[in-house]
Amino acid sequence: MKRTLASLALALVLAACSGAPLPSAPADPATHAAPAARQVRTLTVDGRPRRYELALPPRAASAAGHGVVIALHGAGSTIASLARASGFDAFGARDGYAIAYPQGLGARFDTRANSSDVRFVRAILDDLARTIGIDRTRVHATGFSNGGFLSYRLAHDLPGTFASIAPVAGLMGSDMLPAGTRTSLLHVHGSADRVVSGGGRGGHGAFSGAQAWAVQAGCTMPARDTRPADARPLVVLERTWSCPSGVQVGVVWIEGKGHTWPQEANGWLSRRIWRFFRDTPGPQAR
Repeated sequence: MKRTLASLALALVLAACSGAPLPSAPADPATHAAPAARQVRTLTVDGRPRRYELALPPRAASAAGHGVVIALHGAGSTIASLARASGFDAFGARDGYAIAYPQGLGARFDTRANSSDVRFVRAILDDLARTIGIDRTRVHATGFSNGGFLSYRLAHDLPGTFASIAPVAGLMGSDMLPAGTRTSLLHVHGSADRVVSGGGRGGHGAFSGAQAWAVQAGCTMPARDTRPADARPLVVLERTWSCPSGVQVGVVWIEGKGHTWPQEANGWLSRRIWRFFRDTPGPQAR
């Protein structure tokens, strides 16, 4: 009965996830690479055509292949909205990463167990491996709101695939905690989020989820709190766990922010997530 109620509560949270357009990220003055080339690709998954957009960096892949970021939009939102808010095309162009933006059916993703969207993302990675070549040690995922929930599902259902995930305003469901995980986590949440409360409803909260993740990753040292000065005027608390396994676990808690991808401090949040991706090797490379 408790499990049924928890599942129902999580479903209500997912249904409430807002797809309001996200603001555009300010240009990063350190990013001067040529623009990424955009492609629209279609795959057949579970007998249905599925579409994703791909931003390819202008330079050729290394011998190991391109790094990849899977970027998942919010419910009722669009690929274009997330691309504008994150600014990831420019970061990928600069650092040699391909950015793949899956399109949800009906503008939303299914985050339940045995989800067709998990198979869709796996098919995207297989497609990229065949066509452009990818570095399996540099595969990452992020998402906003409903897309953030799916990033947790991906790490659980596709163990060993993702070097790291960085959910923004999306929580880990009660059945999404991977056992003995080697995927790094950076959870981002606003303290004033009234759509997906960081305290958790029907699943883990921002801090409790990260703590549980750290335990599964073998992090034995107490968490450490810092307040990054370069995030101002954002008021940010970062909580991080030290993990001998090489896994990185952290929470970026943004005071006073609601259900949004904040743009202040010259796109500090996008730069913080990108640095986390760039500096986090996958399990195969540790």
